[in-house]
Amino acid sequence: MTRKIAQQKSFEKALYAIEGNFPPGKTAGDPRFTHKYFDMSQSSGPDALPEVRGAWNQGEQWEYISARDQQSAVDGGSGLASVALQPMEIKTLQQMAARGKSNPALDAATGAELGMAERSQLGDPIGEAKAKTAKSKEQSQEQSQEKSQVMSQDKSLEESTLSLVTGP
Repeated sequence: MTRKIAQQKSFEKALYAIEGNFPPGKTAGDPRFTHKYFDMSQSSGPDALPEVRGAWNQGEQWEYISARDQQSAVDGGSGLASVALQPMEIKTLQQMAARGKSNPALDAATGAELGMAERSQLGDPIGEAKAKTAKSKEQSQEQSQEKSQVMSQDKSLEESTLSLVTGP
């Protein structure tokens, strides 16, 4: 269980660091995959553990996929990384990359952190977590302001360069 808690904390922090796309619902997931559970932890042999199902991988909201031949190239491709983009798509991709860029300074409190702390040991973990999140968001906002200033300067430089090349 400890490993799962660590994975949850790590995963949540990674999601929170992608500020433009998190919390979930800000940007919709691909509906072809948002309700699929790929059973990638299969084992066999005398020491194999039994398959366990629960709310995380069964029910009306899940399509459970355990067959290995159905777990690769699920988007219809070859399964290998490949990209062919038109110039306009490259511009869109660059915008998406900027939006989805992680903020390594953001250290938001996760549900796992809130749930595993005992008040007797840590005082007020929820209050501390909220304060930590608020401080992290403040730092993030400062970084965003700095980034906006740099982008504004870049745009001014680009416009000046364009004016020099094309004339007034």
